[in-house]
Amino acid sequence: MRRTIPPIERLMRWVVIDGTCWRVTRGIRKDGYCQIQLTGKRAPKILGHRLSYEHFIGPVPEGLDLDHVRARGCRFRNCINPAHLEPVTRAVNILRGTAPRRTTEYYDALWENRTHCPNDHELAVTGIHVERKTGHRQCRACHLQQKREEHQRAMADPVKAARIREQNRAAVARYKAKKAAA
Repeated sequence: MRRTIPPIERLMRWVVIDGTCWRVTRGIRKDGYCQIQLTGKRAPKILGHRLSYEHFIGPVPEGLDLDHVRARGCRFRNCINPAHLEPVTRAVNILRGTAPRRTTEYYDALWENRTHCPNDHELAVTGIHVERKTGHRQCRACHLQQKREEHQRAMADPVKAARIREQNRAAVARYKAKKAAA
């Protein structure tokens, strides 16, 4: 009779200790994460670091991702050491990663030697608008034109126009109240 080997045992057979990291050498996907199939031919697959965390620490709280924590010396996707993993929200996981820095570097390089925008505005005169959340850059004159057009479209719709006017009235009232209190 054939003995079924638990997935954690199969996973640990593929581990090589690299300093404090437990680096998996097999079952690596294209994105660098290890994946192992649960018991049975048609059984679902699970990420190796998640299996390790759940086996050694406990279940990952609902709605959280596991982050390979840099402070503990690890950013390797194929590391399954549960001491290097921390449950965090998706937003925190993304912000801790390299994507925000790479995005900024990409846009910096893209706009580095430009003197004019695609609409032929001179950037030294008009300036560059940088979107806070994404780092996206746009000629300030083109950005203002785009905002004007969006406003005109919104004001053409009677429902949206009424809502915008009400928001403006409320903002003016808040401003006057703040000014009177000061």
